[in-house]
Amino acid sequence: MKQRLLNQLTQKEEKMLILMKEHEDIQMVACDSVESIVCLDFKEIEQANLFVAFINNNKSICNGIYGEEHFSVGNEELDNDPQFLRVFTDLRKPGSVKFHVNCQGENYRLTSDSSDEAQLIIFIETPKFCQLSLYNGFLIRDKISHIFLTSDKMKGPIRTLAYSILTHNFKHFPQGLRQMESRQK
Repeated sequence: MKQRLLNQLTQKEEKMLILMKEHEDIQMVACDSVESIVCLDFKEIEQANLFVAFINNNKSICNGIYGEEHFSVGNEELDNDPQFLRVFTDLRKPGSVKFHVNCQGENYRLTSDSSDEAQLIIFIETPKFCQLSLYNGFLIRDKISHIFLTSDKMKGPIRTLAYSILTHNFKHFPQGLRQMESRQK
């Protein structure tokens, strides 16, 4: 695993990592503008696309990888120090998804009962599957959605949904995506 992205884990994150190693249904994504990692059931996934975004009153950041290119949009990075996002998704209880978010060293626990007025978007796409996980703290109920698909037919609509949400929250997202696509051709 990429150790730099796992530096300075909180006690809760260490506990989640141990549970993940014990094959509990926990996922982890971590990324900055330099590197990224996706772990499902403690297996590192080589991803094609990863977008992780966190938005609240103080922060608005989207990090990830598109093809082979890492990126970061939102809050400006200070002193060229890559600002990270790390999220543990706890799926152990069906219907009760929990997100443990570490955004640039600040920690958030997002559940259906949370009162945090924040948004979290995680989109993972590989040749075998795609996954979209959302938290919207501005909603009264049903604040969390977690969609996992292996159907090639459904990847396009889920990708469009994820990109639309990201475009709405990050005005430079479409330009950056077009630039990355043109460099990969």
